[in-house]
Amino acid sequence: MKDLLDLMRIRHYTKNLLVFLPLVFSGRLLSGDLFISTLLGFAAFSLTSSVVYIVNDVRDIAYDRNHPVKRSRPLPSGRVSPADALRLAGLLGGAVAVLVLALDFPAWSTGVLFLYLAVNLLYSCGMKAIPYVDILIIVTGFVLRVFYGGLLIKVKVSWMLLVTVVFFSAYLAMGKRRSELLNHTQSRRQVLKYYKKEALDRLMCSPSRGQ
Repeated sequence: MKDLLDLMRIRHYTKNLLVFLPLVFSGRLLSGDLFISTLLGFAAFSLTSSVVYIVNDVRDIAYDRNHPVKRSRPLPSGRVSPADALRLAGLLGGAVAVLVLALDFPAWSTGVLFLYLAVNLLYSCGMKAIPYVDILIIVTGFVLRVFYGGLLIKVKVSWMLLVTVVFFSAYLAMGKRRSELLNHTQSRRQVLKYYKKEALDRLMCSPSRGQ
């Protein structure tokens, strides 16, 4: 059970708290109905993100077996089989479908949820190997979380909030790539061979330290 929960990456659900931002900035955080709608939407988004993580891990199993850190994960270590992992992904996908249908989520919010799933499956299926496209997809995921939260409660998301999320998530994504470049022996991410620390420094408006 612990290995299955590890596959779901529950610790990463904190990223999905972005769906609450539209509710917070709408000034109606204490509205019971809106809070419950957002909470249930958060649950659906989190399960969807788990499906993405599982599919990505199944695709990367051969690569992860040779990684100094990732090889201890449930799939590359052999503690969970790819077939069992995909069955778990199917169950989680079914749970999302039940939530969406039973709770009658707004149609556009459901569309954003499936768009997030599609974009991230494309990421797992090869786009993560394309420099800067991988960062763009990461940023898109953060933006879709905010849009999704607004659609759940039928609140228009302000352009200022979107711009803030775009720049903040882009900075984080580029910072992660920069850190991986400096610790390439531990990361071994294939796309890193296309990145240059100096270019990332310029994009992040960060002074190069010659590392």
